[in-house]
Amino acid sequence: MIKVPYTQWEMQIALLGIEKKFEENKEALEKVTAELGGKYGEGSKKTEAIASHYGITVLDLINSPNYSKLVESFDEMVMKEIIGALRSEVGLDDKEAWGVMCLLTGNLKDMPEF
Repeated sequence: MIKVPYTQWEMQIALLGIEKKFEENKEALEKVTAELGGKYGEGSKKTEAIASHYGITVLDLINSPNYSKLVESFDEMVMKEIIGALRSEVGLDDKEAWGVMCLLTGNLKDMPEF
């Protein structure tokens, strides 16, 4: 499980003013989303990306006794890459980027309506 460095409350507050940054950096946000979303994918494409990242075959990954640890480590690496891209390309601060990531992954509950 990935440890989020902020409380839910801190991220909710950070996200309250984020809409303006998204509007100002819409092209950068779309670029980050397209590049990173297409890079890692879902389902079998994600499994292939994980295996490739570790330099093993998909079959070796699936049969590995460390399968869940490898997937978790890969997910953490991807999340940090996305957060870094949101910070550098879209101009979000760290708290905002973590908030967006948690919101997108469903780990941020009870968000106010924008």
